[in-house]
Amino acid sequence: MEDMVFIRDNLVKAEVCRRQGDTTSVYAAFTELADFYVKIQDWKTCFFFHEKCLEVAQLTNDVRAEMKANHALGSTYQLMNDYDGARKYHERHEDIATSVDVFEEIAVANVELFKVYMVLAERLENNKHVDDALQMYQRCLAAAKKSWDRAAEGEANGRIGALLLARGEAQESLAYLRSQSQIAADLGHAEGRCRACSALSLALDSLGQADKALAELTLVHSISEQAGDMLLQAQACRALGTLYSKVGKLEAAVDILQRHFNLVKTILYRSNAVGGGPTTGTTTASKTDTTSEAALGSTKGALTAKDLDLARVYIGISRGNLLLGSYSCALQEDLGALLDW
Repeated sequence: MEDMVFIRDNLVKAEVCRRQGDTTSVYAAFTELADFYVKIQDWKTCFFFHEKCLEVAQLTNDVRAEMKANHALGSTYQLMNDYDGARKYHERHEDIATSVDVFEEIAVANVELFKVYMVLAERLENNKHVDDALQMYQRCLAAAKKSWDRAAEGEANGRIGALLLARGEAQESLAYLRSQSQIAADLGHAEGRCRACSALSLALDSLGQADKALAELTLVHSISEQAGDMLLQAQACRALGTLYSKVGKLEAAVDILQRHFNLVKTILYRSNAVGGGPTTGTTTASKTDTTSEAALGSTKGALTAKDLDLARVYIGISRGNLLLGSYSCALQEDLGALLDW
């Protein structure tokens, strides 16, 4: 009953104010009604009243009201998960704000456009439309800059860099990944910087710059230790040990992979001690950070007994690699004695 009274009062208010020429109050009444229907998820009626708001704003040449109405329509489409519809109204909001140089409204529009473009880019990437996804991620980057959101700018750089790296364009990915790393450092975001440095290490390694790749992974290890994140430390140790083995630093590989094993064992022990079961990362890595996760290990995955078994295997392989040289010498220099043994 109260809802019916609320609807009636606002409809009456809108009509009375319209006859009096009070368009501001008409706009306010329609906005109240639109917000009410959003709450009960009656999208059709909600759109009707938001569109009435837009009509009033356009008829009266009220630019700010028109921007607000476009913003409301775009946000409603987002609530419905219709991101193509949302994009249309948020871009219209930005166009109007740009035409009148209202910078705060440009920022408001681009905050939402970043979210919309990110969802659309992820969909394109998931459907293997890589070129279109890259273009949409570029739109994300532009929106982040226009909204003065450094965290969003870092994320967009990371998405572009990771996608370029995944399709074999390591050289082109470096600038974006370095930007992501620098922004994460400026913001004090340890997990984000670890992901960026990890992806950088993959890119540099694929370009034959193993020493620079090792430097990036060493930085990951240092950052994770400073942050006190044992899961990140374990992942960094694993990636670092693998790369040490690749470049022939076998003793270092054994040491760091032993540390990886100890960390995994400790994490699982603490998890089981508190009755927690598998241990998951404490941070929320973006879905398309798969390239950096390939080197660092997924920050979203859970540690299980299987991970402990794998850590034990890594140690065995690294120790085997370390002893392989001595074994080869024995084969070459004193094969008879070895066979007698």
